[in-house]
Amino acid sequence: MSYFDDLQIEHSSHKIWGSHVSPPVKPLFFSLCFLKKGCMSVELDGKEYSIQGPFLFWALPGHSYRFLSDAKWTRETLWLDMSGKRADRIADALSKLNILGISIVNELPFFQLVKNIIEITKTLPEEGKNHRITLLMEEVMALLYDEVNASKDGSGLTANILAVASLLRNEPDKKHNIHLLARQYGVSYDFFRKKFKKYMGFSPGEYLTNARMDLAVDLLKNTHQSIKEIAFACGYSDVSVFSRMFRKRCSCYPGQYRQQLTASVKVTEKKNIKKK
Repeated sequence: MSYFDDLQIEHSSHKIWGSHVSPPVKPLFFSLCFLKKGCMSVELDGKEYSIQGPFLFWALPGHSYRFLSDAKWTRETLWLDMSGKRADRIADALSKLNILGISIVNELPFFQLVKNIIEITKTLPEEGKNHRITLLMEEVMALLYDEVNASKDGSGLTANILAVASLLRNEPDKKHNIHLLARQYGVSYDFFRKKFKKYMGFSPGEYLTNARMDLAVDLLKNTHQSIKEIAFACGYSDVSVFSRMFRKRCSCYPGQYRQQLTASVKVTEKKNIKKK
């Protein structure tokens, strides 16, 4: 047996859901799910839990699950079913936490890693993917280890970084004084900024901009608000500044992005009509 053959992906998916109610599921394999965006309910052995993305949770053999989401919430999930001795060790370690899952602050690395695993599973031949999948899965577990330890340590710098990141992500429309927050934690702004970037992959300002642009994309896709209204909702008092930042992130201006979405929807509708 190869060194990397103790982990196999039995099934993987990356889906965007609307209203959904699953039948009771008793998993045959250890499953790991990253709820990137949206809200859903998970029933574990008859007890219901409400979770909101970004959230990483797991389903273990020997238990019963149901997954429910309301039509008013769009949720995006990345799902992996795994087997093998390495998968069994991961499942055993997670079962000892005695929790359904954990809310994720440093979401981008999780998303990229799980997305990469799914893409490798679906595109590479068998002989070329096992070692890559195993390496990426170990990175996922290392990140999860950091998140779990940080959530336990409410006094450490890592926990403070996660708290600030959560604040920026959940309130992208607000003005945030990172200098003041750093002083409240007893460190200089430069030190806090350096540690924040090392852990989150972005400086506080970059992280806030990313959160604002994610919100902008969501509002452009799912609302009829004007560009000005969206700019204000994303924390920009100057529409031209918002438009420049959006173009830097998405390679087009907000109005152009919405036009592209509308054109794409029309093409899809025409294809569906032809199929009927």
